[in-house]
Amino acid sequence: MNRKYTNRKYLDALEKKVLVYDGAMGTSLQVQNLTAEHFGGEQYNGCNDYLVISYPEAVEKVHRSFLEVGVDVIETDTFRSNRITMAEYKLQDRVIEINETGARLARRLADEYANKTGKPKFVAGSIGPRANSHPPMIHNFQMSPLTTSPKFSASRLSV
Repeated sequence: MNRKYTNRKYLDALEKKVLVYDGAMGTSLQVQNLTAEHFGGEQYNGCNDYLVISYPEAVEKVHRSFLEVGVDVIETDTFRSNRITMAEYKLQDRVIEINETGARLARRLADEYANKTGKPKFVAGSIGPRANSHPPMIHNFQMSPLTTSPKFSASRLSV
């Protein structure tokens, strides 16, 4: 199949070398000993994804730590930023805002380090499972041929 890409920078870089991704965002945030106030209040305590809004400095610190050691790709701080998980914090209506803010933050830093080093830096959107207290789900994303918006369906696994 002959595919046309509008931005091949990532694929071109991957053909030339192994691209190194960053490490564990959650663990890197935990060692900062953040308080409920950093998360935006007790009701959001522990919601790492919301830090991109409530205390972006913590997320920026993690991104910078990985970029400083030379990673090629940083992942957004959006591992659990979906309507189901964010509903645990009553943030389900802010999922798009959280994801877009996390992506903008990561992109800004990737661009900064690309300019600084002269080497391309990439951003990967981090999409993870729901909270550990729920059964895992299989996610099936399909692009509609008539639109550019994804159609989403999920089915629960019995474990």
